[in-house]
Amino acid sequence: MVKELFDKLYRRGEPVRLLGVRLSELTNDAIQTNLFDDVERKTDLYKAIDDVKDRFGKNYLNRASSSKK
Repeated sequence: MVKELFDKLYRRGEPVRLLGVRLSELTNDAIQTNLFDDVERKTDLYKAIDDVKDRFGKNYLNRASSSKK
């Protein structure tokens, strides 16, 4: 279904800025897990995020859920 929709709407020669596919309700027994159960890896992730923000500015990175549409 996604491919058919893309083929219908895509215009040849026009660049594609962003393409995303969302899946939901695939199972009734869904459990959200942590990306990093390891506290050290999670700390390293946040340090890397802080380093990017320090270098490029605080508005350079944000959570996908807070992105403007």
